[in-house]
Amino acid sequence: MDHLPSPRNPYQPIRVPYFGGCVYDSQGFHNFAERKGWDVKKLVEWDRGGRSPAEAASFLQAWLYFGLLGETIGACGLEIRIADFLCDLEGNLYDSAVGEQFNEDVAKVQQGNTTVVFWSTFTRHGLGVKYINPTTYETKFYITTAKLSSYLEQWEEKEKSNTSNNKLINERKVKSCLSAAGQLMDHFTGEFYSYSYNDEWQHNHSSVLPFEVWFSVKILLQTLARRSVGIYDGYMKLYRFSNDTKVLRWRMSEQGWCPFRASRLAGSFDDLSVLYYVSLLGPPEPFEAHYRCTIDQCLANELNDDLYTQTHVTADCRCGGEGSNLVPDHGRLVSILESGGIPLISLGRCSENGTECPDLQLRVVEYQLGMRYVAISHPWSGGLGNPKGNALPKCQLASIRARALALEADYRSSTDPERQIYYWLNKDSVPSWCDAKRRAESSHKNVLLWMDTLCVPVTPESSRKAALKVIKKTFERANKVLVLDKELLRIPSNLPSLELLMRLDCSTWQHRLWTLQEAVSGKNVFVQFSDKAVQIFYLGGSWFVQEGLEELSREQVSLETHHSSSLMTRSGLHMVRFLLPWSLPQPEFDAVGKFHSIAAAVNRRSTSKPRDEAICLAYLLDLDAVPVIEAADEDKLKQVFRLQREVSAYILFLDGPRMQQDGFRWAPATFLASRNQTLIGRLARKRPAYVTDAGLSVKLSGLEITEPFLLHLETFMLNDGRDKWFVTIQTDAPEGLDLTEVTDASIILLEKNDFTADSILNSILLSDSVKNEGTITGRYVCRLQMKAAPSLQGAQQYLGSVEEAMLAEVGSVGARRISEQQWLIK
Repeated sequence: MDHLPSPRNPYQPIRVPYFGGCVYDSQGFHNFAERKGWDVKKLVEWDRGGRSPAEAASFLQAWLYFGLLGETIGACGLEIRIADFLCDLEGNLYDSAVGEQFNEDVAKVQQGNTTVVFWSTFTRHGLGVKYINPTTYETKFYITTAKLSSYLEQWEEKEKSNTSNNKLINERKVKSCLSAAGQLMDHFTGEFYSYSYNDEWQHNHSSVLPFEVWFSVKILLQTLARRSVGIYDGYMKLYRFSNDTKVLRWRMSEQGWCPFRASRLAGSFDDLSVLYYVSLLGPPEPFEAHYRCTIDQCLANELNDDLYTQTHVTADCRCGGEGSNLVPDHGRLVSILESGGIPLISLGRCSENGTECPDLQLRVVEYQLGMRYVAISHPWSGGLGNPKGNALPKCQLASIRARALALEADYRSSTDPERQIYYWLNKDSVPSWCDAKRRAESSHKNVLLWMDTLCVPVTPESSRKAALKVIKKTFERANKVLVLDKELLRIPSNLPSLELLMRLDCSTWQHRLWTLQEAVSGKNVFVQFSDKAVQIFYLGGSWFVQEGLEELSREQVSLETHHSSSLMTRSGLHMVRFLLPWSLPQPEFDAVGKFHSIAAAVNRRSTSKPRDEAICLAYLLDLDAVPVIEAADEDKLKQVFRLQREVSAYILFLDGPRMQQDGFRWAPATFLASRNQTLIGRLARKRPAYVTDAGLSVKLSGLEITEPFLLHLETFMLNDGRDKWFVTIQTDAPEGLDLTEVTDASIILLEKNDFTADSILNSILLSDSVKNEGTITGRYVCRLQMKAAPSLQGAQQYLGSVEEAMLAEVGSVGARRISEQQWLIK
């Protein structure tokens, strides 16, 4: 995929083999299969009609790759040379290959004179593909898109000079070919991978389409479709191509990525080319650290207090081990916190009276207005935490002091010194790590720091809570916030800005909950890389400057260029969410808008202590966190909802577990576990709902079930008496719930009043419903998904995909539509 941006050292890039044998004949895209004697309907069902896998791969590549190129770019008369898209094993382009053997080999493959045997499989060591001619020689030819950009530019130039009538004819042809290829590829995607019950993608080795060919066609479709929108004046409506990021996510997991992190990245970007770029960065940590992880949870970063191990700066450190840890004065910490103050750590080689000391000194001081200090933001999985006490090894504290000293200068703009958030600091202004280390070793100067490991007491509980009550204020008042992440500490800051942003987005720091709150509260955040710290605003700002972008929201649609801007579609800007000031919730945001923004941001993060979620949410939503901190752990999130008061009505339809307390059974038990980014996005819709202790007050439409039915069945049909049928699938009933006890006074509340054929309706089931003074009160039971069908036959057709054993028991019951009205959901 040479036309797409790539990191400096790409990890296991996908190499797409050229199979040859079958060559596109340019006699029409839609009936090429028929001309070559292939039955497409059988082919998508893995039936090759007795032909070999190599023949099937050769045909599909000729048709869906080279045929698509010829019929779209070639629609304006531009000739496509296959040789321009071929390279040898070393990446040499056809025209630059040395010697005649390469040219002869290409000709043999094109003429079908070679026997190609292949297999495609994922392993923990990457994607292995081997091509052998068992008679005379071994040969490997690969697809390259190095010249694709040139072809796309020529296509655009030719269409600019075309007549309106010819341009319209070409547009229709391009649209027809892209739509046909897109729909066919969607069929192959379904056959290539089977979607298992636990949301894992399993490789189907019976597929007729090798993964490499599938991926290359998908990227080509995306590239051609986006470029055609610009060429044909933006009014060309195309078939909506499926990105299928879950397929690439599965490959990332096999490469050693944490399944949870890969899943969250796939959900955030939802763009195949962007996620491919991320995969080229390589897994941030060894696979062994994540072998127990699932797509719902990263167990490697879920810390066990009893097994936690602090790390030293180097594996062979001789600073003295645990016994030589520096420990702050616990009594002084507690005293400052109990009085509502902020404790800081003074670290250096100066004693309290100012005399120089040979060894590193640590003492606790109370923050006073005007003090300049550095707050440290770090994930504990990096080894800088301590669940047993407030202490850190000397070597780590010496390292942290040196890094803080490098940031002590005042970098505020001389023309606007109060503009502390929006200025960009050139990273060359910050001393390198080597210079900072030498300076620290020769200096006795003390620095002021705040770090949770040293400043949040483990005991007593009252002091820990006191520290949490001032933690937002702590980061707001910090002169600088320094991010320390072991993955980021391994990479240099001189990488391209896009790669630095992407690596930041893939880091553990970016996937932990507390670090989000710390980054949002801090007014001046620096990220420490292996050689120096870089201001986080500079990372984003320099990227915009490099790409010549005028504003953050500019739509980028040209994936065919080498510029990193090609990756930054609106769906791909999650990497800087809540880190650049213009993407923070603004004061003018209403309560529903702010709640949606925060829910979307925390969704991809995790925490080792479930009780901390509610505290972080309270701070991020600018609520009074004190009642949340003081509440019992099981009531903390409930307290957040009480303080928030107004939420989106669509919170009812989020997936994931629910609270089990009366009045709050409608409420998600967590926002950290939702797999469905689309449902999270719907929280932005302007349909308010109001939180009361009695339940959630909301206005929606629904269906009243008018006949008894068997709720223990996972699937049943509803007939609303208007020749409209609904197939209902129970999705998340709590484990152990006896649905047979649900009373007949049941209601299904609908996300939207949309009864068009084949529409999917998210809904919830209520029981014990009672109407009083215009409001219907009901008890939340579970979330459902319903599929609307125009007739009984349509409903039964859909049920054909359900297991036969279930079909035999499917119930059919009557229902009555309820127009939009007020509900109180307990």
